[in-house]
Amino acid sequence: VFRKIVKQFEALPVTEDYGTRPKVSIIGDLYVRDNDVFNQQLIKELENYGAEVVATPFNYIVRIMAMKRNHLLMEDGKYLSFMRDKILIEVLEKFEKRFFNIANDILEEDFPEFYDSIFDHLDKYNLSLKHGGETSQNILKIISLMEHYPDIRMFIHVNPIFCCPGLVSESIFKKMEEDLSIPIVSITYD
Repeated sequence: VFRKIVKQFEALPVTEDYGTRPKVSIIGDLYVRDNDVFNQQLIKELENYGAEVVATPFNYIVRIMAMKRNHLLMEDGKYLSFMRDKILIEVLEKFEKRFFNIANDILEEDFPEFYDSIFDHLDKYNLSLKHGGETSQNILKIISLMEHYPDIRMFIHVNPIFCCPGLVSESIFKKMEEDLSIPIVSITYD
């Protein structure tokens, strides 16, 4: 079924002169980021303004968080749990690569790889591997997306009103904007 879907995308006419549009990535709360009703069709609006939205698939985030957990297990000397989880991650990555390779005829990009050095960025913002939740995820997403798509021009952080992790993330983004020289705009929905 997936191969058929990719073939249908391949059949769409594309001009060679499609130009370039500034890339924007949406990060933040899962329920807001991926829900067109909740976020008031943010992707469509950005595309209407001429942006290309770089989506962050859920499996991308899961892989980063699984690697973070494994890194912590290794640091804590929990080698048996580390090995078990490492094997699970490798199996999931193989499965994901299978689909990625089918779609890569139209994607034409490298499979996202994550390196342990990504976790060094947490310390810069006074977080550690032990910090779970959305704030550390947002930092890791921004850093990893910048590595895979160095031409991203802006991040849009979306979250529901009164979202504590969203507020904490916002306070850290001021420093990240300075460090990365890229705007991070927060939108709060009620």
